[in-house]
Amino acid sequence: MPRNQEHNFEVIGYFFEPDYAVSAKRNDVRTGKDKVPEIGLKSVVKNFKCQNSLRVSMSCIV
Repeated sequence: MPRNQEHNFEVIGYFFEPDYAVSAKRNDVRTGKDKVPEIGLKSVVKNFKCQNSLRVSMSCIV
């Protein structure tokens, strides 16, 4: 049993579906070390999902 449930804590998570176009546009104005390589953005958007294990440990996901 996850510790939050064991101690009766309510955990609320916020999950935002990644949007490549918005992320790329925001990234275009970054410079130097702040700028993320395009392959990095594509990889995150492709692989980022709300995992079932995360859903189980939270009271609700908004």
